[in-house]
Amino acid sequence: MLGLARNVYNRMLNNGVKPSFLTFNTMVNILCKKGKVQEAELILSKIFEYDMYPDVFTHTFFILGHCRNRNLEKAFDVVYSMLKDGIVPNSITFSHLINELCYQGRIDEALDMLDEMTKNGIEPTVYTYTTSPISSL
Repeated sequence: MLGLARNVYNRMLNNGVKPSFLTFNTMVNILCKKGKVQEAELILSKIFEYDMYPDVFTHTFFILGHCRNRNLEKAFDVVYSMLKDGIVPNSITFSHLINELCYQGRIDEALDMLDEMTKNGIEPTVYTYTTSPISSL
């Protein structure tokens, strides 16, 4: 799937077709799911060239990518960047962070994040509880 997506994306650029925001987000999502965050960052730089800006989903894809690479510090850097830009994390954003905190054995921090999430009016979803070891607590 990644190879096909890259091929279509590159053909669009080579033929002068302006990718849509959905195209960019799809590429970022696919790359981050594969842990290819650096390549996704190159795609992100193109978004700006077309006067488009990342949204909560774009940022959440990067958080997932950093978590898949076990780089929680960079994942939190993305969160800080979101907040600085006025973008509010959603339940999926928090779920990725909670999952990675649990994976790294930082259960108290995961529980604190869950509390912070609900204090900010973001309700945990089934995904929040079923994608992390927090569901067994």
